[in-house]
Amino acid sequence: MAMLKIYFSRVILGLLGVLLVAQVVACKSDDAMSAVTQADIGAQKASGLNGLGESCVTVKDCPSYLSCENEVCAMPPSLKDSVPENTPTLQFLGPQSAPVGTFYLELAISPDEHEKGLMYRRELPDDWGMLFIYPDEGMRSFWMQNTYIPLDMIFIDARGEVVHFLEEVEPLTRTPRRSERYARYVLELRGGRAAEIGLKVGHRVTLNHVDDKHDVKP
Repeated sequence: MAMLKIYFSRVILGLLGVLLVAQVVACKSDDAMSAVTQADIGAQKASGLNGLGESCVTVKDCPSYLSCENEVCAMPPSLKDSVPENTPTLQFLGPQSAPVGTFYLELAISPDEHEKGLMYRRELPDDWGMLFIYPDEGMRSFWMQNTYIPLDMIFIDARGEVVHFLEEVEPLTRTPRRSERYARYVLELRGGRAAEIGLKVGHRVTLNHVDDKHDVKP
């Protein structure tokens, strides 16, 4: 009888040991999962994606470079995998209306969109630009605060004529960059694109898939 008690005692102790090991392994697994989750969250925050899918009223409600589309924080159009058919475009025309270059557009129309612009972007595809649209013509002034990539700034009047442009504007500076003449539009492109397409003052632009009230008036 005594031997039987000893046997069962050892069996019970063995089972308790197995359960203890299983619990330790489970705790380590939970800790590892927690570490992975925290790493993912940290990576999202570092890349500015922690606000994806959150509700917004204006672009200022979205962190980092995210856009506000249909009241939801989303990736900017130029950074998405595909280009919708009705995406706004701008085409430069040279002498005899010869095409010089065509770009897909992100539109900055509201004051909040004007203020944020291309801040926090680390890239801008060669075939994309951001077009700032104002209600009327005026002397425009821009700076590069919180802007990480060099940009070309192209100033365009209400008739669609290029009146001035600046090339390879230095990032992360607060120096005002001004138009030399009145402009209603300012197009920002990846630095160097103006030279690559041979842009000249006097070239004209046409806009497509843009609301009529924002279109050029030749």
